[in-house]
Amino acid sequence: MTAVKIDDYPRTSFLTDDILVIDDDSALREVLTDILSLHTEAAVITAANGHEGIKILRQRQNIALILLDMNMPVMNGEETYERVQQIAPAIPVIVSSSLSPSEASFRFGRQKLPAFLQKPYDIGALLDVVHSASTGSPSHPRPYDDQLFLSNTEKYHERRTEQ
Repeated sequence: MTAVKIDDYPRTSFLTDDILVIDDDSALREVLTDILSLHTEAAVITAANGHEGIKILRQRQNIALILLDMNMPVMNGEETYERVQQIAPAIPVIVSSSLSPSEASFRFGRQKLPAFLQKPYDIGALLDVVHSASTGSPSHPRPYDDQLFLSNTEKYHERRTEQ
């Protein structure tokens, strides 16, 4: 596979409604907001935990996609996903975690694991799974090579280690 640069991911119009990012890591929420705002026409709304995310989901009518962390305080990803399915089952959800896909699937139990994005991930994988989940098309992650993203990834891991 050939590595791609940030310019290989132009701003697209495949997603124009809101994206809800639910993650307890404020640095990651900020990076995801920047990336998704740069590469989609969607507004990005963030929540620090599942309870906040559900509150936002009930208030906003134009959420097209949810990016959901599994490990959060107050209400974890599995509980949040259950609530999302009760409130708005048609909204695609991408679950994100440092767990392996099989571990994440085990944690979801009888529920089917929705689209999954394993942390740490790069911009290419993020945009591919967002596109796939929002359009229903298969995802084809591409390798990504950009110093800015690597720098943000290092900051993310430093911050996670400090916690």
